[in-house]
Amino acid sequence: MSFELIVLTGLATGLFGSLHCVGMCGPIALSLSNTGQNIATSLLYNFGRAISYSFMGLFFGFIGNHFALAGLQQLLSILAGSLILIIFLFHYFIDGKPWWISRWYKTVQNALSELISKPKTSWFPFELGILNAWLPCGLVYLALMTAMASGSPWSGAGLMFFFGLGTIPLMFVLMLFGQKLHLKYRMHIQKMIPVFIIAVALLLILRGLNLGIPYLSPKAGFGESCH
Repeated sequence: MSFELIVLTGLATGLFGSLHCVGMCGPIALSLSNTGQNIATSLLYNFGRAISYSFMGLFFGFIGNHFALAGLQQLLSILAGSLILIIFLFHYFIDGKPWWISRWYKTVQNALSELISKPKTSWFPFELGILNAWLPCGLVYLALMTAMASGSPWSGAGLMFFFGLGTIPLMFVLMLFGQKLHLKYRMHIQKMIPVFIIAVALLLILRGLNLGIPYLSPKAGFGESCH
């Protein structure tokens, strides 16, 4: 995956994903908006999230690299798209969470509670961002599947870093003006998320099907990876 595509994919996924972040991470962001140093606080908090996302992307890109080295890049793309659809169906149509997600959520929540209970330092927003990024989130799963499909650890890390940067504009606005954002409008933008998730999943599947469609499903020769 080219650097330009990594940047574009990461930023676009983060920008659309931040619509979801407003609803899921909004309360934490709003709790930081009363510190009196909104700009610095927002930058530290969101940069912390981007750092954590980068480490996640490095790991999933490492997994994807093994598929690429085995000449299974197309299969990986189809697998990633299919997993996104499964996660989407589970999240929106099946009640409850698997036990391991619930356990992980509780572990991160406990770490957040412990951090919040400690005396605050100037690095508190950064530390909070690092921890908050590890909360289970469907949009992060979406970005991670895309990072895995990138086929290399550094591509995965870069994509997730730019994913984190892409979430900053809307989260920044929320932290500065969040109290003025009516809940009704936040609910409206949440409805756009399912369409975006399905579109990305189908795009990954199309890329893996090797249909010879420029940009959407480029033709890859035998032994070549579809970048």
